[in-house]
Amino acid sequence: MKQRWIKTGLLLLVCWMLLVGCKKAEPGPYTVEKNGVVYTIDMEQGTVSDGKETYHFTFSSKANGYRLEIVYPDGSTYWWEQADNMGYGGWSEDYDETKYASGWDLEDVLTEGRKPAKEKNVVLILLLLIVGGLHTAKPDAMWYLQYGWKFQDAKPSEEALMVNRLGGVLALVVAVLLLLL
Repeated sequence: MKQRWIKTGLLLLVCWMLLVGCKKAEPGPYTVEKNGVVYTIDMEQGTVSDGKETYHFTFSSKANGYRLEIVYPDGSTYWWEQADNMGYGGWSEDYDETKYASGWDLEDVLTEGRKPAKEKNVVLILLLLIVGGLHTAKPDAMWYLQYGWKFQDAKPSEEALMVNRLGGVLALVVAVLLLLL
């Protein structure tokens, strides 16, 4: 009995480590060239520089797209919203396209090759890890919670235990895929 609790604890520890350890590291600054200008982008700081000026930006993820807002050195702003294959944008009254890099160019540079990461449903992932871990480590206990309490002196068949264990493994695989994608 003690060995089963140790195995269950180890399985839950591994699941927790997968949940915590799969966070993608933010890349450092990188460069993108557009129209002969080399832009340096720092996603962590939220800045893009064309070598002359530095612009601040924020990405806001949405279910089917994103919103990008760029703040110019003089305080003027340009924004763009993308939803599926459609996008629209605008700018503040004091925005002057001739004074700084164009908002369209900066938007292209910031979204080239990378889109903001989609938010992960941590509650669902955690629930799948817990339920999958329990079904994998303790299929007999989970069978009793599902069906055994309804009948007196009932015992699960080997096939029922195997199905419970396979369901647990499947839930763990889905949780890991949700973490990685």
